[in-house]
Amino acid sequence: NVNPQIGDVYLINLFDTTGFNVGGSGMAQTWDFSAFTSNAVSPLNVVDPATPPNGATFPSADFAFQAGGHYLYYENISAGQKRIGSDNGQYVTTNTLGELTLPLPATFGTAVTDTLTSFYIFQNLSTTRVGNISHEIDGAGTLVTSQRTYNNVLRLKSVADVEDNFNGTVTTQTVTTYAWYTPGVPYPIFLYNTIEFLGQTTASGSFLDQTSVHRLEALAAESSVISVGPNPAVHAATVSFRTHNTAPVVISVYDFRGQKVARTSLRLTGEEFSTTFDVSQWPAGRYMCVMDQEGRRTTHKLQVIH
Repeated sequence: NVNPQIGDVYLINLFDTTGFNVGGSGMAQTWDFSAFTSNAVSPLNVVDPATPPNGATFPSADFAFQAGGHYLYYENISAGQKRIGSDNGQYVTTNTLGELTLPLPATFGTAVTDTLTSFYIFQNLSTTRVGNISHEIDGAGTLVTSQRTYNNVLRLKSVADVEDNFNGTVTTQTVTTYAWYTPGVPYPIFLYNTIEFLGQTTASGSFLDQTSVHRLEALAAESSVISVGPNPAVHAATVSFRTHNTAPVVISVYDFRGQKVARTSLRLTGEEFSTTFDVSQWPAGRYMCVMDQEGRRTTHKLQVIH
């Protein structure tokens, strides 16, 4: 499952990138980064995209990452995950076309190219960003961090060449990201990023704390699968789900403003369940179906049309 679940908290270890080398590409690689240890820990929260101050700007978002007062908004699509905007507390950036950040299916050799266009206003001045981003899963193998060893790892290399037009002043930059993924963990277990701007290169690196990885792996083993149909819905929508956990489940539906429009509780006696909502009187638009079970949240979008 590569979709972060609302309510998750990831502990991110930051490290000094001095002397770091991304290693080789290809099959059967061993990336040994055990010498790079944590010098700071930062929590990353997965939140309901409707709850932040400017969340209504992104009604199609499925989840948002929050770090302090900064938010990144994402939408799950058939081709992968798209970042559709951000809010850094000073200005809101909208990605007009969305920016593909994780191509799916994720297999060795996958290579795609995407275009991006974004816009924001800061101090009454507008900035437009355009560019291209290429993704390639260029490596597979074993990753060694200072905390543990991961097998069955894929490396995603992404290169974004962008041009910013800030009130008539044009600048360019290249952002290169290497992200290592392992099954069952919906966030990179290791990240390395460089930005080339105005003749200078800056680098940053981080890795997912093993406590977060262990928890995510355990949750993946007992994860729930939720679906909604028909979708779009006109008269009624049935929320179906499968879970190995027998704890009580609460199904809630929220509109694009984050207002709860429906709720039902279920006590489970098997593994596959469904419940139907009458949507005939709901305003047409986008909704979010949310399944809560023992602090674990799974979501699915619903479109109502009339």
